[in-house]
Amino acid sequence: MRCSDCPRFDEGKALCKDGKLNPGSRQGAIDVAQQFGPRSICMMNDHREMIVDVWQGNQIEGKPTRRPHTPTRRWNLEI
Repeated sequence: MRCSDCPRFDEGKALCKDGKLNPGSRQGAIDVAQQFGPRSICMMNDHREMIVDVWQGNQIEGKPTRRPHTPTRRWNLEI
């Protein structure tokens, strides 16, 4: 969903009223989740469900390679 179509979008400020981010790509969604956590991604984002599944430890198609030695969860998806 485009932000401008959402009722929670403030056109005057050009920001989400909830403070959510809406990355346009899978890699962008991964970067946002790594920096700010999965709750910062808009509920209407196409990639949010995949991020939440990975965050909860579920496997997805094309299992990402993970580096377990890092203190934060990181993904390296080969798209």
